[in-house]
Amino acid sequence: YTLKVSHAAFLLKSCKVVLFKSCPACKSPSPSACGKGIDKLILFHAGIVYNISKQQKGNADMDIEQLQKLINNSSNIKWSKHCLERMQERDISIANVKSCLQTGEIIEDYPDDFPRPSCLVYGHTKENDILHVIVGTDSNSLFFITAYFPNTDKFEKDLKTRKGQ
Repeated sequence: YTLKVSHAAFLLKSCKVVLFKSCPACKSPSPSACGKGIDKLILFHAGIVYNISKQQKGNADMDIEQLQKLINNSSNIKWSKHCLERMQERDISIANVKSCLQTGEIIEDYPDDFPRPSCLVYGHTKENDILHVIVGTDSNSLFFITAYFPNTDKFEKDLKTRKGQ
């Protein structure tokens, strides 16, 4: 990201900005003294702390094989509060979300998603039901955003193609 924000933490959707009196990286009172704070900000959203830097901007399409490698290590997996709430509402288990990613294919790519690139994965549950999962990555971790059972209200009969596309 070409962010030139330093010494700030943003709370999304509440428009609240917290200014630091010193650089969170080196504790310097000047943002230009160390340079660490110039291209980085700390973003708080849904109880997760994100460190955003220019390197996290996605230029290439997501790779399902990379996502599948990351899911094999539970320490690489981060669940948003929103995702867990929707999974509970929709009776979708963690095992089924993982199964979707393990059996899935990327059907939509969102390289400019904030705070990190994400994609829509079409896959199957352990019971062989079709499931959609939106997941982001910073190349080191998976960030599950939401999961749902697709329907023909928004998707064509193949449940992969959005209507009107």
